[in-house]
Amino acid sequence: MQSIIMTDSNTELPLEVVDKYNVPFVRMPYTINNQEYFYDLGRESNLDDFYAQVRGGAMPITSMLPPAFYEEYWRPMLEAGNDILFICFSSQLSGAFNCINMARETILQEFPERKITLVDTKSISGGAGLLVYEALKMRENGKTDEEIVAWLEENRTRMHHWVTVNDLMHLKRGGRISTAEAVFGGILDIKPILKINAEGKLLPCGKVSGRKKAIRTLASNVEQTVGDPAGKICVILHGDCEADALLLKQQIENKVAFQEIWVRKVGPVIGTHAGPGVLAVCYLGNER
Repeated sequence: MQSIIMTDSNTELPLEVVDKYNVPFVRMPYTINNQEYFYDLGRESNLDDFYAQVRGGAMPITSMLPPAFYEEYWRPMLEAGNDILFICFSSQLSGAFNCINMARETILQEFPERKITLVDTKSISGGAGLLVYEALKMRENGKTDEEIVAWLEENRTRMHHWVTVNDLMHLKRGGRISTAEAVFGGILDIKPILKINAEGKLLPCGKVSGRKKAIRTLASNVEQTVGDPAGKICVILHGDCEADALLLKQQIENKVAFQEIWVRKVGPVIGTHAGPGVLAVCYLGNER
């Protein structure tokens, strides 16, 4: 029996893909102005309102779901005789993967005849979503669970994520940079360039002066690392800065012939840590 392929909303899988393949996904929590929400990939979430509140001074936070949540989420699937293939965002960027693994070990004692396979994508947001999408297409084309997992594990470190942010204070809140770096960087209009490394960690890899140069740098990095773009999808994600995202799309199109380029708004969980103005590009390319 083939497993149910599922994920969580931190992989930012497009709703049209979710609906086409009937993908179960865990809605990840965030809190803003003392109200907890669960991100539903934009089906009903008001992303414009979220970013307006953050720009107005609200300080959202995120949290992890306990192992018991996953156990209850999976129980009906297991009771129906289904196995599960859970494709997760990077274990290096959250403790959620550990909670999911704990839940797996506990509930399989109750259903020893069933199988729950976890795949750490070593990616996040649009990059992880692209890996989920590839897995779904492989399933549609008749590939087995073993073939899908093997492909994911072989190709996950070829999924590139290049990121820049507009407000360094959000990186400071997340412990990525010091307060002094955030303050002086803001004064000097310094824009960091970040990437996900082979281990799945988000790390700074450079800094430039000004937003326009940051956008040019992202486009240049895509050109240098994509390899053969034939048949590939590129995802551009933005924190309520569509004009910048469209400028980045145009610059990439001038350099690289992707099959498709998706432009999407970053959800509130990722947006909590990156802030309004975050801009990222994800695609399958050369080894990280």
